[in-house]
Amino acid sequence: MRAGSADLHTHSNRSDGCYSPREVLRRAERVGLGAAAITDHDTVAGLAEAEEAARELEIDFIPGIELSVPWKGQEFHLLGYWIDPGDGGLAGLLREIAGSREERARAIVNRLHALGIPLRFDAVIAAA
Repeated sequence: MRAGSADLHTHSNRSDGCYSPREVLRRAERVGLGAAAITDHDTVAGLAEAEEAARELEIDFIPGIELSVPWKGQEFHLLGYWIDPGDGGLAGLLREIAGSREERARAIVNRLHALGIPLRFDAVIAAA
């Protein structure tokens, strides 16, 4: 790794960030960072794009993730670094998290609908 500053907690538009993974790395390089990690929430979807951009920009890249994990009745965010985005165990966990998130969203939409708010799940997904 190169010497210099690093940002180890960034999000791309693959979760709740505003910019593509490539643009996150471009901005990191532009402000003079030597390294950056993409740590999107519960997804590795942008890591390949970020890794490619990092090579082109000559900035060190750390593949990461921010997992939402339950512990003692609360939800915590756990950061992981130098992860293998192709790991089967991680892929299974991410599918489980996505399924739970969808179930929760459907339940919220159904409850709102029962309260007289004519909201459809497909409309929520389209807007998201």
